[in-house]
Amino acid sequence: MNGERVDEVSSGTYLTLDREWRSGDEVRLSLDFSPRVWAGEREAAGKASIYRGPLLLAYDQRLSAVDPDDLPRITGLGLARVDENADRDPRPLLVVGAETEGGSLTLCDFASAGAAGNPYRTWLPFR
Repeated sequence: MNGERVDEVSSGTYLTLDREWRSGDEVRLSLDFSPRVWAGEREAAGKASIYRGPLLLAYDQRLSAVDPDDLPRITGLGLARVDENADRDPRPLLVVGAETEGGSLTLCDFASAGAAGNPYRTWLPFR
C-alpha cells in the first residue's frame, strides 16, 4: 500500500483496508497464478478441473477443432500462454496451451468459454 508491505494478509480471506483514501494512493496486488488441479470424483473420475491461480480453465470448441466428448488426456501443468486464438470474437480473457498425449490443447478462461454458443468442457481428461 503506497509502497509499504501489508503484513496482515491471509490466503483465502478478505483484507479490509479501512482508511481515509487520498488522491494518488496506490494498491499493488501480487497474486499466485500457479496452475493447480482439482481431481474429479464419481462421474468425473479420471478427469480434473484445471486452474491458473483463481481462474478455472475450460476447453472451448471454437478455439480447437477437437470433439469435446473425445478430448486428449492432459499430461501436465505446463500451461503456455497462446496468442493465435486471442482475436476470436467474443475475445477470451486468457488463452493457454496444455500438454496432452497428442500434442497441445487450447484452453481458455471459464468466463469466456461457450460465449459464442458453442460446446465447452471444464472437467478434462487428466493423467
